[in-house]
Amino acid sequence: MSGDDPRVTVLACECAALRQELAKVRAENETLRKHQVEARHHIAMALRGLNGDLPPDTQRFHNGG
Repeated sequence: MSGDDPRVTVLACECAALRQELAKVRAENETLRKHQVEARHHIAMALRGLNGDLPPDTQRFHNGG
């Protein structure tokens, strides 16, 4: 296959598209993981609140907003 072969061009374009999709999926995964950690923290604090054993510092992950 030479460099002028259209199959090479098609494969190169498909490869580039897959790399872009992979980058997008990785970014989405990182965002989901971050929110999952935050959700687990909030659930834990809610359960501790229901049990009456909240620690004095319940705002450690909050910016005060």
